[in-house]
Amino acid sequence: MILPVSYWPLTQDEVLSHYDHVARAADIPIAAYNNPWTTGVDMKPELIARLAQLDNIRCVKESSGDLTRITAIRLLTDKLTIIAGWESTSFEAFAVGATAWAPVCSNFVPQAAMEFYRAAVDEADMPKARKLWDRLFPLCEFICAKSHIRVAHTGLDIVGRSAGAPRRPLRMLGAEDRTRLHGILKAVGAKGA
Repeated sequence: MILPVSYWPLTQDEVLSHYDHVARAADIPIAAYNNPWTTGVDMKPELIARLAQLDNIRCVKESSGDLTRITAIRLLTDKLTIIAGWESTSFEAFAVGATAWAPVCSNFVPQAAMEFYRAAVDEADMPKARKLWDRLFPLCEFICAKSHIRVAHTGLDIVGRSAGAPRRPLRMLGAEDRTRLHGILKAVGAKGA
């Protein structure tokens, strides 16, 4: 999974050149990762379609939070697997054509996450998926609101599978948010919560 180089604002041609150089240097499948919230670079669907023309760009993790992008990417190219990248909108992302997922919630309730994914993507049973999603949504919404890394490390500590503190300067959730996360994990049936 490759992010565009950040710090200096990049033009679309510079982003494309970056991915082209990486794609030619690595003989493995590559996922383009559009996460403008962390990189400061927003790869719009037209640019993603241009990236899809590179030989080993195989998927895009679309984490802009704009669900219209999934449809736009799908309509511009049929070469990419689209990964639902904004956890709290996963149900909606699957409804419009995302077919892959990289959720933090699976660290706590892997069976529930798999059941939801299978219903939404493999079975295309959206009423069943919606019912399963309603159970997962409070956790996924909390993950997005409080930061994936903080929630992952704190949640694993809560359920007895500590991974330690995140790398500094990030920290575990504070006491109030930890208590709230504990309640959410318990409500969704996380073992050890």
